[in-house]
Amino acid sequence: MASKNYVDASKNDSVGSIEIIHIHPTFYTASFGDPSVLFPLLLASAREAYAATTGDAEQKNDATAHRRAATYMAGLLVCDETFLLRKAAEFRGHRYTLDFSAGTIQLCTHVYTAFQQSVAFFNIRIKGPITGSTFVVSNTTTDRVLAQVSEDELKKPNFFTEELPFVCSQTQNDPALVDSIPSLDLIDKNFELWLPIDHAGSVRTVVVSKEKGEGQGRVQDPVTRELLCMVPLDSFNDLRALLVTLPTLLGETKPVTQSSP
Repeated sequence: MASKNYVDASKNDSVGSIEIIHIHPTFYTASFGDPSVLFPLLLASAREAYAATTGDAEQKNDATAHRRAATYMAGLLVCDETFLLRKAAEFRGHRYTLDFSAGTIQLCTHVYTAFQQSVAFFNIRIKGPITGSTFVVSNTTTDRVLAQVSEDELKKPNFFTEELPFVCSQTQNDPALVDSIPSLDLIDKNFELWLPIDHAGSVRTVVVSKEKGEGQGRVQDPVTRELLCMVPLDSFNDLRALLVTLPTLLGETKPVTQSSP
């Protein structure tokens, strides 16, 4: 997995474990568990394991092929001195699970956001198909879905420290944003909306857009294309509610109740 090129031993939040279903015991790392680094590399390695052992990642009913993929994945980790074998009971930190029979990758971790003198802490689960590009983020305490995110978003350096905590905070403050899970049809579409909102008594237009496979929408300035904020994909199911929410997200006043130009 070539992890030596990415290890930052100075980080205090880099402890992680990797459980591979049907493989025991659990793998452990003291310096390489950071989700922004390890999640994308595990995903790539799991796909390599599928390709090397089955020739077809969609052989969902072939239990023998799934076990070969799990064994191949374990071999990749054994050959990397960054990962050690530990009993699951000894572990604390970011928890990764690879299930080749189900075809899924899962991460249980935590994020937090600070505002003025208050701090909000969230225990979350990120789960999705190894061969897919969209992942569901949910609260491990309430099991409530918080967002759906794309693989490209998960690879962003600041996703786990800035963007994801923001989404968790917003959905906690306004649960209506995620009252329903976005459909796959919505996730697999490209679209762009121009929405007018009231800015200090005058109309300001913002562009809300997403590309195919992305699990969040981008809110941008129509002229400079500066990214203003991200919004959960589910908010596109109700554009009236989105018009109400956007001024709050942007620190604006009440929205203009008219259709986009």
